[in-house]
Amino acid sequence: AGGVRGEAEEDDSGPLFVLTPVKILVLVLIALVLVVVILELFVFHQLEPVIKGVLKVAAGLGYWGVVVFFALYTVLLCTSLPVWPLLIGGVATFINLYGMVQGYFLTVAGAFAGDWVGSQVMFFVARFLFSDTLQRAMRRYRNVRLLDKAIERDAIRVLFLLRLSPATPCSVSYVLGASTVTWSDHAITTCGTLLGVLIHAWFGLLAVGVAEG
Repeated sequence: AGGVRGEAEEDDSGPLFVLTPVKILVLVLIALVLVVVILELFVFHQLEPVIKGVLKVAAGLGYWGVVVFFALYTVLLCTSLPVWPLLIGGVATFINLYGMVQGYFLTVAGAFAGDWVGSQVMFFVARFLFSDTLQRAMRRYRNVRLLDKAIERDAIRVLFLLRLSPATPCSVSYVLGASTVTWSDHAITTCGTLLGVLIHAWFGLLAVGVAEG
């Protein structure tokens, strides 16, 4: 009986947390999200003086300031740097200049134009300068190959859903430029980024309201 009780005690003292493949995957995803957030915050800290300086210049240029905002937004997008600090800062700047409604929509217009133009620049850079290199790299990843096949079957729908997804990185146009996607399909479906721009600009609007309230 003593031996049985001893075995039971050993069983009860087993590990409380067992790592399964699913748990490992969740932990890896959480770690990746934390790394991305930390990197974006670090980059934002480095870019903050530049963004503030550019927005200060833009504020003194009238409506031409929206063009300056658009130009910086496009550069940040093409270099895969975070654009959300500029977007939120743009909302605050243009609302102070033109009022809530006009300031909000001027920011959205500049950001969406930057999204669209920057995406086309990335697409053409990938297609005409780095196509062979990117295609060799893409062949190593099964998910990318599956995405390419899905695009071949229904390009417009797949690309539009890809643009609507908040998980899609802005640099996806580099991958699409090296794929079988036509430029016309890419140009049309890039309009799907408008929803994300509207939402992020709305968050900027809320942040301005909180700061003033």
